Amino acid sequence: MALTALVSIACTKTGMQTCELTVALVNDGASYAESGIEITLRALSSSFEYHATTDADGSATFSVMPGVYDATCAFAKDQGDFNGTISMIKVFRGKENSCLMNLNFVRTNPIIIKEIYFSRCLDPVGKLYSSAAYMILYNNSSEDFTLHNFAIAQGCPSKADSSNPYQKRGIDELGYVPALSAVWWFQQDVTMAPFSQIVVSIYTAIDHTVEIPNSVDLSTADYVMYDPEVFGNTRYYFSPYSGIDKSHYMRTLSYAAEADSWGISFKSPCFFIFQSEDVSPEEFVKNMANIEDPDGKGTQNCAKVNIEWVLDGVEVFDSKDISASHKRLASSVDAGYVVSIERNGHSVYRNVDKKATEALKENAGKLVYNYAGGTSDLESGSTDPSGIDAEASMSNGAHIIYQDTNNSSKDFHLRKVASIKK
Repeated sequence: MALTALVSIACTKTGMQTCELTVALVNDGASYAESGIEITLRALSSSFEYHATTDADGSATFSVMPGVYDATCAFAKDQGDFNGTISMIKVFRGKENSCLMNLNFVRTNPIIIKEIYFSRCLDPVGKLYSSAAYMILYNNSSEDFTLHNFAIAQGCPSKADSSNPYQKRGIDELGYVPALSAVWWFQQDVTMAPFSQIVVSIYTAIDHTVEIPNSVDLSTADYVMYDPEVFGNTRYYFSPYSGIDKSHYMRTLSYAAEADSWGISFKSPCFFIFQSEDVSPEEFVKNMANIEDPDGKGTQNCAKVNIEWVLDGVEVFDSKDISASHKRLASSVDAGYVVSIERNGHSVYRNVDKKATEALKENAGKLVYNYAGGTSDLESGSTDPSGIDAEASMSNGAHIIYQDTNNSSKDFHLRKVASIKK
């Protein structure tokens, strides 16, 4: 089921020369008349957000300055959840503007990306340190889940503001999700208990804080991306901490041209996780019929991952390059993006589903509120709107259900300090 939203813009003659922007929801070409649906508008020049809710006619109105904006929407109905996005809405003075937003039915899965740490931090002499990165996978359900034929991938290109070979073709029209250069998989099936997590070290799994106090301790990572026969760049890949069992070294296969590392962006990465069906991730990427060279230069070879295999994804745009950035994940996988700031060692952390978490009877008296882990580095700030301190609550014995609307703009915030940093 698809929804569509019509955006119309009219300028008003005020001292500030603001423009009135009306978002009118429609369903299959007809008016979607329902009140209380929140629409979020984000200015690309500053990442400042505006919020408005629909009236009885299904319309939400904003008063904004001329500029370029992104609009997102995510809401739940009895028949399921829906989301959508419009990128690069250009608002001009004295001109009527309109565009369409295609919203998607949200498919949720038990395994989600809870957190990613990738932003470089400063070492003791003020130089950037970029040898530590990790991802946390989380079972967002009350049932065991087995990771079978499970893999971790990144979108193409690695940086959101780089030349995107899929932009003209349309990400939503591909029918698959491009996985850049390589994918990583576990050596054996992994069963995750309810509300449990796995820390995956993307680069070297050692205690980086010994020499770089601002960094993180990855010697306690559960799994590590370490396959030196494939990627031998010793700047990022050298022997993990001896306490990590070798069976927990993840494996990979590179289909990129002469790559010596799985080079992720320290500014604006894009990650997704998937489970292949009827074929292992290794067999899938070994089949050259599943690999393509989208720009004809051999520099951005990608595996064509079936969109139905994708469990979750998160897209990051750098605060300084939002206007030059482009989506790499289809809207049905992730309809938005979270804004990040490089160099500060922040992490991108998932928001708590307040209603669902508070509804768990076993959480009575265990939830910790007044969350203060967000950052004020962005113009509009960044925090978890639920107000629940997830990490403190889990330490108190609570079970956390994280928000999962397949919209990074709604589902994540920028956290001051990585959650594993003590």
